[in-house]
Amino acid sequence: GFAFEYTFLLANPSFESGNTDGWTTSSGGDTGAKLNSNGTYTINGADGEFVFNTWGTENMHVQQILTNIPTGSYTLKAIVASDANNVITLTAGEQSVEVKITTDKSTATEGVVETTYSSGEFIIKASSETWFKADHFRLYFNGFDVNTALKAIEDLTKRANELEQKPMNAEYKQALVDAIEEAESIQQTRIKLTNMIDKLNEVISRAESSIAVYEEIDGYI
Repeated sequence: GFAFEYTFLLANPSFESGNTDGWTTSSGGDTGAKLNSNGTYTINGADGEFVFNTWGTENMHVQQILTNIPTGSYTLKAIVASDANNVITLTAGEQSVEVKITTDKSTATEGVVETTYSSGEFIIKASSETWFKADHFRLYFNGFDVNTALKAIEDLTKRANELEQKPMNAEYKQALVDAIEEAESIQQTRIKLTNMIDKLNEVISRAESSIAVYEEIDGYI
């Protein structure tokens, strides 16, 4: 099927701001956005003037986290470089791919991760136990995935059922019960599935907030 480029969701995907704004990085030496024109940091085929570089021997990484993106299937691509035989792990959501470097440190190696998203945090990350360079992160949305949506509804319904047993605002409780009933009888269509995920997330959020208030009140009694 046709993939839509969703790289616009990423902050500073090729480090062209000249810094690592939008990313969380390791604290190793020589870590940051570096000029690709400097031979120490060059990646042939880099996107623009800057690349990410980090130097160290333990938990070297660069990452950012997305939330509330469309449910479905995604592909993450990025280029990495390091010394031959070093391994860089590329992560998207809950899936990771190990990219083994077989070329010199100036040659780009592309990593590709296929993954899915339904709810919660979606991590974009490159990491290694050694030094590495990275650039040109790209994210593609491959479309709606019914199985992913059904799994999300199953997980959210389980959470909603757990919350329903606790004291909360009567209106929120009824909305929770109604959503659970609707989820259990839902048809497998795109509109109903995505609407159901949004509805469950909303009523769960309101229920959790209300429960927290009731628990706080109970603590004073």
